[in-house]
Amino acid sequence: MFDILLSASAYALIIVVGAVCSHTGFIKSETKNVFSRLLFNITLPCTVVYSFVGFQFDASLLLVSAVSFAATVVGFGGAMLFTRRRKPEDRMIPTLMGFGYNIGCFALPFISSVVGPTGVVIACMFDLGNTILVSGGAYAIVRTFILKKRTGGVIGSLIRTTLKSPALDCYLVLIALSLVGISVPEQLGTLIHPMAQANSFLAMFMIGLVLEWHIDKRHLIEVCKVLGWRLVVALVFCALVYFVVPMPIDLRNVTILCLLAPIMSVGLVYIIWVNGDTQTAGFAISLSVVVAFVLMTAASVLLM
Repeated sequence: MFDILLSASAYALIIVVGAVCSHTGFIKSETKNVFSRLLFNITLPCTVVYSFVGFQFDASLLLVSAVSFAATVVGFGGAMLFTRRRKPEDRMIPTLMGFGYNIGCFALPFISSVVGPTGVVIACMFDLGNTILVSGGAYAIVRTFILKKRTGGVIGSLIRTTLKSPALDCYLVLIALSLVGISVPEQLGTLIHPMAQANSFLAMFMIGLVLEWHIDKRHLIEVCKVLGWRLVVALVFCALVYFVVPMPIDLRNVTILCLLAPIMSVGLVYIIWVNGDTQTAGFAISLSVVVAFVLMTAASVLLM
């Protein structure tokens, strides 16, 4: 338990350092884009590749992807249903941030520290189900059916967005290779290991850089509703995974940790694209990181 708490405290410290650097002006706002590009295009794909060193495909891992897909569908579908009577502009925060999980930038480094490489592979399989809506599917649906902006259709938008994700591309290629019995050689793992290790620091540091705590009461209530809905969905699926779904214990534990992850960071990008309230979106992500950090740490202590 002490090791888990120590690891969690180390990540909290990195987030605090990032927040201090941002709010004191030590890291300029335009520099944040550099960190995000390094993370999404270099260190995160390297982490995915490294986690597949010596990996042997197990069909039971598909159950993890199925759980994550079901959770995101319920989260997104519920947000669409509950806000159906609102004006389109008032539906953006709930529908674009009330579902999905930040696996790559938060859960992956956390699980890597607590569980190790095996946990990373399971988290990657969770992200496969998660990313169908997170990587463009939900945005395409909102844009098409709420904003009535139909260019290319839902399927075309989803495919284009998905193929622009290096980490997801790595998932698909590596899983395809593992299905035919090909795993990542140890020599390649040794070459990319330093870059893979850098992912944890960059991910937590970038979260600290975007932390935002200024918001009025009306928007605070809206954020609490979004986080409340996310928590209900997460706890229901955690209970299903723990008591109902027939999973090996290692898959079960990592799946539960992933279900407690915060709002996906790309949600802020979607809010920007629809000219939504970015301040409220930034606050929602910041608060969800704090909540997720507490919940995932507590779950780690109880389950591991």
